[in-house]
Amino acid sequence: MKELLNILFLPFSWLYGGIMYIRNMLYDTNLFKVHSFDIHTIGIGNLSMGGDGKTPMAEYLIELCKSQGIQPSVLSRGYKRNSKGFVFATSQHGSAELGDEPYLFFTKYKVPVAVDENRVQAFAKCRPKRTLMPR
Repeated sequence: MKELLNILFLPFSWLYGGIMYIRNMLYDTNLFKVHSFDIHTIGIGNLSMGGDGKTPMAEYLIELCKSQGIQPSVLSRGYKRNSKGFVFATSQHGSAELGDEPYLFFTKYKVPVAVDENRVQAFAKCRPKRTLMPR
């Protein structure tokens, strides 16, 4: 049965590999823009959603930075939040405006948190000293 499934899904694997190859070539040839920043950033996550350990990794890195005397900031898309656009977290914001994970980081670790669907634009707006990007 497993061999049959492998054979059935092989064309999808080739298709995905081809798409990723073309995507990488578009970045390599500068047809897709690469954004770089003049301060250190750590991006957490990939294309999958849920269950990959992004939140525990972000929590670990926040704790590690704080233990080293570094004040990290968190920049997130704010998955499943009700608000749109850029929001810089304050005590007046709840999980509905920020999203569950950014709200957790803000309340539990007392670190600066910003959310925006476009993290590059949000980065330019808040210019944190250190940034973790968990989504």
